Amino acid sequence: MKKTILFLGLLIVSIQLLIAQPTGYYNGCEGKDGDALKAALHNIIKGHVEFSYTDVWNILQQSDEDPSNPDNIILIYTGRSQDKYFRDRGSSFDYEEAGYTLSDAWNREHVWAKSHGDFGTEPPAGSDAHNLKPVDRTVNTSRYNKDFAEGGTPDDEATECNSTSNSWEPRDAVKGDVARIIFYMSTRYEGENGEPDLEAVDKVDTYPLPEHGKLSDLLKWNEQDPPDDFERNRNNVIYTWQKNRNPFIDHPEFVNLIWGTDTSSNILISNIEISPLNPSPEDSIQVSAGISSDSGTISASIGWGVSYDQVSSTIDMTENESVFSAKIPPQSEGTTVYYKINASNGVDSASSVTYSFKVAVPFAGTLTPIRDIQGQQSASPFDGQVKSTSGIVTGVFGTNFYLQSGTGAWNGIYVYNSGYSPSLGDSIIITAEVSEYYDLTEMSKLTYYSVISSNNPLPQATVVTTKTLATGNADAEQYEGVLVKVHEASCTSELGAFGLWKVNDGSGECYIHNPTTFSFSPTLAKVYDITGIATYNYSESKIDIRTIDDVVESQDILAPSVNQALVVNGNTIRIDFNEELNATTAIDTLNYVFSNDIKITSINIYGFTNSSVLIKVTGMTVGDYNLVINGVEDLAGNAMDNVSVDFHSDCTGIKPISSDMLKIFPNPVNNNIFNISSVNNIKKVEITNIAGQVVFSNQYFNEKNIVINLNNINKGLYFTKIYTQNHEVVISKLVIN
Repeated sequence: MKKTILFLGLLIVSIQLLIAQPTGYYNGCEGKDGDALKAALHNIIKGHVEFSYTDVWNILQQSDEDPSNPDNIILIYTGRSQDKYFRDRGSSFDYEEAGYTLSDAWNREHVWAKSHGDFGTEPPAGSDAHNLKPVDRTVNTSRYNKDFAEGGTPDDEATECNSTSNSWEPRDAVKGDVARIIFYMSTRYEGENGEPDLEAVDKVDTYPLPEHGKLSDLLKWNEQDPPDDFERNRNNVIYTWQKNRNPFIDHPEFVNLIWGTDTSSNILISNIEISPLNPSPEDSIQVSAGISSDSGTISASIGWGVSYDQVSSTIDMTENESVFSAKIPPQSEGTTVYYKINASNGVDSASSVTYSFKVAVPFAGTLTPIRDIQGQQSASPFDGQVKSTSGIVTGVFGTNFYLQSGTGAWNGIYVYNSGYSPSLGDSIIITAEVSEYYDLTEMSKLTYYSVISSNNPLPQATVVTTKTLATGNADAEQYEGVLVKVHEASCTSELGAFGLWKVNDGSGECYIHNPTTFSFSPTLAKVYDITGIATYNYSESKIDIRTIDDVVESQDILAPSVNQALVVNGNTIRIDFNEELNATTAIDTLNYVFSNDIKITSINIYGFTNSSVLIKVTGMTVGDYNLVINGVEDLAGNAMDNVSVDFHSDCTGIKPISSDMLKIFPNPVNNNIFNISSVNNIKKVEITNIAGQVVFSNQYFNEKNIVINLNNINKGLYFTKIYTQNHEVVISKLVIN
């Protein structure tokens, strides 16, 4: 497939996700208030999946979509429903032709003004979607970086908003939304890992400090304007992208526990779990939790229903060693069930947050293996058809993801614009249309999606060479969509446009692509082990890395390999390896076994590094031979295990011709031109570099004096191997200055 995973310009699927947070998301917050609760929430929501400021255009088109018109979004301060397309595209865009004006275009509002802490538009704080809202471009300018507080005169365009020289009061319908965003930012960003340390304070005029006010008004707005379906849906949509939530939308009472005067209940409801995690229609769903109190006898029940605001059906929970449980009866397929736990000790009472789960829709079709959908060829035999398949999620990029079944070639596929954002390790079934998008096989337009299980181990990454994934190599096709790994690949180009850089493991270059979720800055010539998804877009093969953990500096875990076995003469064989060797193991005659009764008389290290050996032998004549190497180690102790090397000898066992019978001059070579003079006729000249690669080869007939011009040869040490018509061979060092 040839498609970028960048999200700019993607068609946005309309998604209304009126579900609550996943079960157990806030485990660990029970019994806490003040700074302890704030710290617990910070640890839950920190480290979110980061996206670029550009990508947030697309996230906001989902999160702030008008429920009554999926083509539109709702602007925060005016409340206007506006076409998603009518956004700020810069001063050079022809707005008149597009049917709107620059002044009325929508933009991305940093609710916590980015100048309050100077975090700009860079991830994580500057592109955190929880802090960004669609806003009229002109109103965005009017609000500027003012603190939030009550009072002032109505804005000219956002007439329900008031402002002064240093404050902005949003319209009543979003005052709570704004307050909970400020509380989120103050909790998410605590100064760790170079992030800003943001604090909500009870004052205005806080610029340029990393502070935002006015706390007393924000606390009041949180009470006056509680979360509604629109705000909860926004939280859920952003969660599918960033994998973190705004806890004050899920649990607005946390606000007064941290910044107000409320204290936590002495009834602790902890470790909430459900089983099974992904229920089917025939399953009863067991809900369990640890519940404790420092006084009284605890009673507990589950309130549940099929609406977030209606969890009025009640089931009493039974207790076993302070673990309370009850079963919600089976529900029909596709139903989203909401529930919370209510507990009392006879004096005080407490409730958990409202959690939810969705009952799976059973799959009743026929599964086609990914391998068959790929067709083991460049184009899928099912192009344009709707097929169902299953696999493990190996990479997630917003609502695009990779699905793989098993390991190795042809077993992965790209799922585009799915409307879902699964987690790594999810085992899922999808039904979707198969298509070829610029030669990349993909599945899109999903009509069925079901999570079978979660937290599964990912398929083992298939080890490939960088040459295999080089652009233009036909072998790359079979690995598109497959989790792969390259070992000991040296960075050959610095980070360039579109997040691309190159590596080479010695076999050839391939592209590495940084996702939009983070940017890894490679160091030129540094050696890396890289794991990621092999893909193809913009006419280039590449590896999509998923997280910072996919790129690690190489640790040598591979045994040496043989670059070449070179017959020097009838009594000498040179073996060139790909790395430096442990000298003791390299010259041990017991580690080498030749075929056809060749006997080893001695072995010595050859050259300036411990990466080549000269093996003296007897019994070699013209013919094909085999060498098995076992136990030769590199400097890290990785040992070769029965590595077989085939080679051919043109030698008759005659000793090499003496230096007075053959001369190479000048040597060193200063202008890439040198001469060879021989008493006997020269048959062939071959020149190799220290890695064993042939840089020059030519045959001759009845010539005793030849001139060789090595144009475009780099400076360095080379080896010249000269064959004569009498089957005599000589090898000599050649230095190019």
